[in-house]
Formats: sequence, structure tokens, C-alpha cells
Amino acid sequence: MHLEWHQLEMKYEGIRIVDPARQARLMASVEQMGQQSAVLVVDGEDGYVLIDGYGRVRALRLLGHDTVWAVQMPLTEVEALVLCHRLVNARRRTALEDGWLIRELLDVHGKSQREVARVLCRSWSWVSRRLALVKDLPMRVQEHVRSSKINAYAAMKYMVPLARANAQHCEMIADAISGEGLSERQVGEIYRAWRRAEREERERIAGSPLLFVRSAEEMQRPVPPDPVDALLHDIETVGGLSRRARRRLRKTNMQIDEKLSEAWRESHRAVELLDAEMDKNARQGHPAGDPATEV
Repeated sequence: MHLEWHQLEMKYEGIRIVDPARQARLMASVEQMGQQSAVLVVDGEDGYVLIDGYGRVRALRLLGHDTVWAVQMPLTEVEALVLCHRLVNARRRTALEDGWLIRELLDVHGKSQREVARVLCRSWSWVSRRLALVKDLPMRVQEHVRSSKINAYAAMKYMVPLARANAQHCEMIADAISGEGLSERQVGEIYRAWRRAEREERERIAGSPLLFVRSAEEMQRPVPPDPVDALLHDIETVGGLSRRARRRLRKTNMQIDEKLSEAWRESHRAVELLDAEMDKNARQGHPAGDPATEV
């Protein structure tokens, strides 16, 4: 059957991560060949509840289609959700998506953890672990993951233990790295550095995680073996980063908030110390009265 948009209830859109790359491929396919497979729905109070096919529905809407090809399953919402979870999908679900489904079955549909474990053919401990993920991770961080602005596996591996240790710092770091395209490795480096750091240093990392990542990457770049060449490389790097930051500031014309101000004060102090050391070195290298310094 073909359904119009007003007939669809999109109540389970929030239990899947939106993958921009996959969505783009799906849109290209729909635009070229049309809808190739039906979405799955069940009977709802005011129409039909969409169970599977949210990506196809998004693609059809964005491309201006008025209807969607759907197949109605003769199941309850819970039965349909469980069935779709157990079917082989084109993309493996993350543990966070499992957790969102479990929370939906528990909070909305009134199931117990043991009932959920039974219908999903999983152990009680598997259900408990995934439920803990979504309970421990702040909702704001989950929204970043849901919209693919933070790597889901990085969130599970590093943001969850960070949230358990300090939820505020977890939210600060998540807000700062959201949409920056950091890899799982980079998020892991932030977490490990935060875990090793003392209280004051943790505040700095949480306030400016991107500055930490970029500084760490610059320090890891191979430098020339000669001390003079190595120093020249470091000074040129400082200049390059300063010019790039100035261009970004001019381009975005952004409001300077407390995090940016603090990061700038830290960087400015470091440059001032370097400047003083350069002056000291220059004076020692060319003392007063040295013919090389006289005009």
C-alpha cells in the first residue's frame, strides 16, 4: 500500500543513529531508481506507526515525493520492533542503538529487563550493560551521537566512562568536539589525557579539548634531528597556527566566550615565555660590546 505522510507516526525515529554518508547514498539511489523496498509499519492509533525505513522516508520527503510504499505487519509495536532488531540489517546496530531500543521497551511498553532479554534472545547481563550505556551517558551527548556528530563507538568506549567519572566535563568535551569529525583514536587520546591529569589540568582539557588534540598532533610530528632545525620547525609551527587562528577568527567573526578566552590566555602566556627565552638567548649570544652587535 502507499501511504501519505500524514498517515505515518514517526515515533521511533530517535532509536537509530542518522548516518549522513549512508543517507546520501540512499537519496542518490531513490532519486535514480525510486523506492526499491517497502518500509514496515504496524497499525497505530491515528494511522500507521513506522517501524523500519526511516532513512527511506527521509530520502523520499527530501526529494519531494508525496507517498511511501509500505507493508503493514500483523504484529504489535513491540513484536515488530523486536523482529526488526533481530533481522539482518544492512548496517550493524551500535550498542547505543540497542540501549535506546531497550529503554523504549522498558519505559514506554512496560517490559521488564528479563522479558526484553528473552524476546531479543540475549542474556540479562547483555541487556543490563546496554541499558547502562544510555543511562550513564548524558542526554546532550546522546543527541550528538544520534546525529552522527560524535563517533558512536568513541562515545561508547570513552565518553561513557568519562560521564561516570565527571558528567559535566563529559558534556563540555562533547559540545566542543561535536561536528569536528574527530576519530575514535582522537577521542580516546582526550579521555586518556583527562584521566591521567590533575584537577586543574582536567579543567583545561575539558574547556579546550580541540586545542589539546591539535597540540598533541603537532608534538607528535617528526622533527629534524638537528637542534637548530628542530627549534626552527617549532617556531614556524607556532607562526602557522597563529596565522590560521587569525584567519578563522576573521572569517567567522565569532563571539569570544570564556573557553576561547581561557585557551588564548594559556597560549599567550606560552608565547610570552618563549619570547623572553629568545631575548635572553640573543643577549647571551651577542653580549654588549660584541662587534657583531655594533653599528
